Amino acid sequence: MKAKESEKLETNNTAHLDTRPSDRKIRKIINISSVMTGVLNIIQIPFINILLISTIQLNMLYQINKKFNVRTGMKMLIGNLITIAGILLFLQILPSYLSKLIPFPATYISVGIAVIIVKLLGEAHMETLKNILDI
Repeated sequence: MKAKESEKLETNNTAHLDTRPSDRKIRKIINISSVMTGVLNIIQIPFINILLISTIQLNMLYQINKKFNVRTGMKMLIGNLITIAGILLFLQILPSYLSKLIPFPATYISVGIAVIIVKLLGEAHMETLKNILDI
């Protein structure tokens, strides 16, 4: 009786290995996060933007982890938060320099860069999890 229960428990613990998350569903999460970041970046509120966009990006990474059945630990969360904060601080500085080179408003440059960064971050995270989990 106990052998059957432990076998059933083992099957439940490894069930995620047989299922492959849909790239389409993961890319939908990435695209929604990118669009939300772009919309929030249009509204230029100095430090509030960093907090809101960081929250969107962390939620995106959490949702991708959830699709791959990967636990989001505290170390992963802190590492991602530091990376995202660094990217966003860089993003606050870059558009003003680029607007001098490119005759385009800095806000639109900032929005474009933010969307691209979120998209690339999500895609890289997805590919990393695929490689780690050998999917």
